[in-house]
Amino acid sequence: MVRNNVVVLLNYMTTKSGYVSNKGHYHSLDNWVNNGKVLDYLTRSDKCCVFNDNDLKESYEFNSDAARKEYMRNHIKENVKCNKKSGLYNLMADKPIDIKDIDVLKREFKNLKQTCWDLVINPGDLGLENNMLHKNKWHEIIKPYFEKLLMANGFDPKNINCFYAMDGNTQYPHVELFFYEKEPTRVKGNFKLETLNIFKGQIANAIGNSDFVNKLNDLTKDVWDARKLILNNVNKLLVKQRNQEKLNDDPKQDYVDFLKASKFITDELKNKHNKSYARLSDAAKNQIEVIKNFLYQKDPTYKEAVDDYQKKIDLIRRLNTDGDKYLEKRINDIIKKEQDDFEKQIGNKIIKALQEARKESKEISNKYDAGQFISNFLDFFSFDNNSNKLMKLAEKEFDAKTVRELELLHKNYRAKL
Repeated sequence: MVRNNVVVLLNYMTTKSGYVSNKGHYHSLDNWVNNGKVLDYLTRSDKCCVFNDNDLKESYEFNSDAARKEYMRNHIKENVKCNKKSGLYNLMADKPIDIKDIDVLKREFKNLKQTCWDLVINPGDLGLENNMLHKNKWHEIIKPYFEKLLMANGFDPKNINCFYAMDGNTQYPHVELFFYEKEPTRVKGNFKLETLNIFKGQIANAIGNSDFVNKLNDLTKDVWDARKLILNNVNKLLVKQRNQEKLNDDPKQDYVDFLKASKFITDELKNKHNKSYARLSDAAKNQIEVIKNFLYQKDPTYKEAVDDYQKKIDLIRRLNTDGDKYLEKRINDIIKKEQDDFEKQIGNKIIKALQEARKESKEISNKYDAGQFISNFLDFFSFDNNSNKLMKLAEKEFDAKTVRELELLHKNYRAKL
């Protein structure tokens, strides 16, 4: 675990009471929320940072803390020329999009007669060292753990409005949040102390795990490269065997199993309009596994490529998360998505090759010339258009800087394939 020097300061206001800030100011619903001062404070031009879409990316490297602080000062609103951004973001949204009309929120705040919370998160040196200098990085790290904090205290995250801004005019860049329930269910504002301590530790660990995220992305790219190698070279399998093996009165059992599996699958596909792996029955998918095992057993090069692919998957699985359940879930989700995609791709390639080989061979029989049928099968076992699309997607995925960007690609691009 990384050292925890994150400061988390939570205060709340109810209809009956407020709190005194660390600067000695009394904050209540009337004098802080309903009159909109909280929004004026969060977006103050001499403290609030604003960013354009082409500003600093997460992988940007600075030479010193002084350079990092200068970057933050340069992004304070009053130092940004022709600035029209508010610098206020909705934490419950998928990504930090600048809220353009603060006056709309102010009108909403006039009618808030319920418990509201102010929250400050300041990671100190840890934030500087790990370049917590951009809205994207803050949003990606805080959002999942903030939602966990809410649930640990009996809140429904979907019933929460939470707005935040980055403060860049102090020694350490930090974020200040204001949140409340859309439909009030809580009168008391206190949070369990142990949940706040857990939240601090999770934020500290996530910020300090930038290297972990980079390593995860690198290993994921290695897995995609290994998958490409398999898909791009399967048509080279069994070159030596394809014209040498024939079925006779005592055929080799693995060839018999291959032909039986091929016949089972092509027979099932005869009456299907959508001839894809996803549409196969479980029984037919089991026969796909027979064919994959046949290919694996018959060609050392293919076996080596598949083994290398699995080793890279295992490297991701063995990444040290220090028991962080959120990071463990991210790893499991990535592995599941990768293996599901690979299973569908290799399955579709086998289906297409089987259909083309059957057209060429007229029939599939246990007594058919195995060498000739396998030759026809492998001749068609090459990239199709959909595989090329997936390869283009893989290239986009390789350029993803964060897990969040990777998830957006999966959501917006893969769904169209």
